[in-house]
Amino acid sequence: MIKYMKTCTKLLLLLVFVLNIQASKAAILPILPGPVNQGEITMADHNHFPELKSKNLEGKEYLLPQDLETELSILVLAYKRDQQKDVDAWLSGIKEKEIDICPVIRSYEVPVLKQFNTFIRFNIDNGMRYGIDDKSKREHVLSVYVDKESFNQALEIASEETVHTLLVRQSGEILWKESGTVDDEKLNELKDFLKFLLKGKK
Repeated sequence: MIKYMKTCTKLLLLLVFVLNIQASKAAILPILPGPVNQGEITMADHNHFPELKSKNLEGKEYLLPQDLETELSILVLAYKRDQQKDVDAWLSGIKEKEIDICPVIRSYEVPVLKQFNTFIRFNIDNGMRYGIDDKSKREHVLSVYVDKESFNQALEIASEETVHTLLVRQSGEILWKESGTVDDEKLNELKDFLKFLLKGKK
């Protein structure tokens, strides 16, 4: 009887272990590689955003920038965790100024990370995912895992100590670029530029 109970206990523990593995798999978001060519990012000029594979925190896959939902996108690039407040300030300012309410414009947070292995990427992406309660916000976070040196050179980014905000076409053309913390002057400049740009399309 004791031997039988021990066997049953082992089988029960094994079943619990298997179920836990299945539950973990269900929560895992597949991780995509960084640059399409997995090598250095090369560009014809510095006015185009490089072609990158990405995924939002809801698991939707993107080939940036062509798969972005709108013709124009505002990308706020962040390199460090303590830059989150600056990212939030930019995105809040864009909302308050009603810069991205036009159906041809959307804004995104883009964490720029080095090419970690799959396990570390899984932990980073899921950590960010579970730290954001709002589904619509998770849909607008696009993490990219890249050769950061090549990426920064391609975009002429001199420092990772601050955030960088870009206005980008689906074609990759960079129309407007700013660095550092947000303020009214920068937001008004962006809004005025967009008004001029969209007026020319009518």
